Amino acid sequence: MPSFSDVRQAISTAVLVTGGDWNASPVPYALFGPDAVPDAVPASKAHLAFAIGIESEATSERQKITDNIDTESSISVRFFSRFTPLDGIASEDAALDHEHDLIKAVRATSGVRVLWSRSIRDMVASGEWFIHEVVFTAYHRLALS
Repeated sequence: MPSFSDVRQAISTAVLVTGGDWNASPVPYALFGPDAVPDAVPASKAHLAFAIGIESEATSERQKITDNIDTESSISVRFFSRFTPLDGIASEDAALDHEHDLIKAVRATSGVRVLWSRSIRDMVASGEWFIHEVVFTAYHRLALS
């Protein structure tokens, strides 16, 4: 029965093995936002840097200490993709392709059932980076003993 950190780590591993230049953020998800570059994440490492957030809730009323809890977790994977002004549409398409690769990789995560829920796309105020938020729903059991 995976713990919350096991689920987060499995998702992180799935992203890292997609190939390309994906790299896990050195800061937690709560601090990994539009202001993260260059304060927390150097610009040289920001392209395809990602962080994972997880929020969970029980899907069962039954929570005996000897049982496992059916759990539904909302998993958010936030990542940066470089915007190139001279080739804006091509860099946007590349960011969308990275998002697609991420969705395929996370959906294939073993040990937990993961479904893609939605994607939110924006650009940081400086105009240098696309910021994508890809949200999944994971269904798993949480051990209580």
